Amino acid sequence: MFVTVKTKKKLSTRHRIFAETYISNGANAYKAALAAGYAESTAKSRSYELLRDERIQIYISSRRKELAEQTVTPERVILELADIGFGQREYPAYDMFGEEHQRKPSMTARLKALELIGKNLGMDKPNMSADDESEVQIIDDV
Repeated sequence: MFVTVKTKKKLSTRHRIFAETYISNGANAYKAALAAGYAESTAKSRSYELLRDERIQIYISSRRKELAEQTVTPERVILELADIGFGQREYPAYDMFGEEHQRKPSMTARLKALELIGKNLGMDKPNMSADDESEVQIIDDV
């Protein structure tokens, strides 16, 4: 998926390849210029010029923002599990005729989602603290 850049001129295919490679290779402009088809002898100087081009800067910034929104984060996973666990959202399901229906998650799916949230929050471990007054008895019957 490519971002449409709002400038007077559109990016050329070579510029777009440079920008996409620059983003995907960890911001190595030289390697991105080589991937875009620039000669090895001029790739270093062209990469510097390309990074100063406002259209390419806008494109790279827009793509990074778009990719950041698509990235899976722990917060997004927990929110999705919460939606499933509390039955707050309906999901598409298909019957034997291939027709789509909206259904809430099954009870099994809801319980599993809540279990995963509980594990993530540490609720699956015994709650023991230093102030706990319960006694521990050690029996040595050797």
